[in-house]
Amino acid sequence: DGRLGELAGFFIHNAPGSPRGRGRRINQRRAYVAMCLALELGLRAEEIAQARWDQVIKVDGELIFHATSTESYKGTKGKLDRMIPFPADLFEELHGMLEDARFLIGGSASYRKITLPKEVAAVMRSTGWRRPECLHELRKVYASDYGREVKDPTIVRDVIGHKHLKTT
Repeated sequence: DGRLGELAGFFIHNAPGSPRGRGRRINQRRAYVAMCLALELGLRAEEIAQARWDQVIKVDGELIFHATSTESYKGTKGKLDRMIPFPADLFEELHGMLEDARFLIGGSASYRKITLPKEVAAVMRSTGWRRPECLHELRKVYASDYGREVKDPTIVRDVIGHKHLKTT
């Protein structure tokens, strides 16, 4: 995708996990998908790590990401039932990048939970971003943008998964 450069990846010097601090190639495709899930759905890092294709459902003809459709609600802070609008163009784009038949992002569970957020931070730093909690910052951008769109903070609170409106 032209927004982040070539999907084949790029080289980051002193990247996390690089041999002897020399650097390594970052799998930009996975970082891009993670960034889209944070920026366009407002998912938390743990929710991104556990996001599955079967959580994308159709309700009244609209695509919805059912963020809490797990048996244990693990990965969802507060255990609130969240139904998040899933833009059709984003679904098509991510489905075109399909790596894993079960999860939206390929790789092992530990990769998605531990390494992927570091790779996202590396991508964002390469574009000039300086905040440490990169995925969470994208989630905040989503909440702000969605709030301007729907003009109702209670809807934003419910979609983002906050218990209290003051937090939102």
